[in-house]
Amino acid sequence: MQYIQLSRSPFTPQHTQQVHHEDQTREIFYDNLAKDKTHNVPLTVQKFLGSLKKSVKHTMRYKGGTPYSIVRNMFLYWDSEKCGTLNPNDLLKCMQALGVQITEDQTHEVVQFYKSPDSTPEIPRLNYGPLLQDLSRGEPNIITIVKDEEETEEEKAMRFVSDDDKYTVKPPLIRDFLEATRSVIKKKMVMEGGTPYSHVRHCFLMFDWNYSNALDPGEMEKACRINLGLHCTPTIAEAIVDYYDRKKVGEMEYNLLLKDILEEMKGGLIEYKIESKEAMLAEKKRLSKNPFIPVEFTAPPNKTLEVFKRKIKMKLQLKVKHAGGSIENWVREAFLQYDPKYTGIISRWEDLRGACRRFGFVMEPEECQCIMQEYNEHGDGSMEYRRIIEDILKGEAHFMSDPSAFKVGGLHRVFPRKKLNPFTTSSPFTTTKH
Repeated sequence: MQYIQLSRSPFTPQHTQQVHHEDQTREIFYDNLAKDKTHNVPLTVQKFLGSLKKSVKHTMRYKGGTPYSIVRNMFLYWDSEKCGTLNPNDLLKCMQALGVQITEDQTHEVVQFYKSPDSTPEIPRLNYGPLLQDLSRGEPNIITIVKDEEETEEEKAMRFVSDDDKYTVKPPLIRDFLEATRSVIKKKMVMEGGTPYSHVRHCFLMFDWNYSNALDPGEMEKACRINLGLHCTPTIAEAIVDYYDRKKVGEMEYNLLLKDILEEMKGGLIEYKIESKEAMLAEKKRLSKNPFIPVEFTAPPNKTLEVFKRKIKMKLQLKVKHAGGSIENWVREAFLQYDPKYTGIISRWEDLRGACRRFGFVMEPEECQCIMQEYNEHGDGSMEYRRIIEDILKGEAHFMSDPSAFKVGGLHRVFPRKKLNPFTTSSPFTTTKH
């Protein structure tokens, strides 16, 4: 009798599974309907949507696409089981790759809120259909032209903390480094031409010895000291690379650095303007406080050094007046006999004494030793003779900067004005033969 009842039962295991699936679908439908009516989104889900909106906007702006295509590609890439949905572990890996700091409990809560019809109590799965609806709710259909950095405090509070948040405010060390780099690049653009992009890229290519298109701390230190002429130690170089190393590979690329350099350079163009002497001194004083700008070497004044500079200046002025040339050329010509390798450095006081004889005066050995000690910048007993040129030319006006050449009075002395005859129409600058 029991066998007859089982054979006549219309419900098979397939039917039971189908009914269970329909009941589950109906339950999810009513849950979604209740959510749409009340729209009571938990705080964790709101922060998840805020973080996802920020990443989607950034991708749409710089790579294109739509929210649907971006989220769908995200699901396809991180879907470990290739079933079109994400489990909590997949979602956790996805958000960590975006730099979002989220916990496992929070990902479970998000997946439970957006669970798909094929979810099970043991392994819930996230469906991106309702997620896209909440993601696009309240957002414009067309991308508005706003910067990614323009984020209000309310928007920032309604998302998870990300790794990019610590880069919104630059540390004082980075600000000083950018200020010094801008100053050097502006000088290079004036003297050599080019653009900030070309100078930064040239600096990276010159010192990228392992051809990784990035600089590690050792390469960064040499690039700052040799190419940019900045004061940089291994500790400082390591801090700079750590700030710009967003991929955490131990090296920095120049794209982010170039973006920060161009913030105050008006698109990389030089603004030509006439600045007063007071403004130039104020700018120089401001840069002197920057730890990356090397302190200009000045020899401490004493009687022997001042007498030496006065003698050499008088002799060289006479040479320039009678034989032409410039003070800089005459100084180099006198020292090159004692610097056969063209290093710009002499290390013996006898060489300085011999150069003074070529200038036309004689110095005592004690005086030469005193001068060598005053110009000993590196502490090794040597002297760079370009320091003598800088001290001699300090305060001297350039020969093309004579203001009298641009005054009418100066022209009158060159071309004396003749008195005009009221009965003639000839020019005072024309001559007639008698």
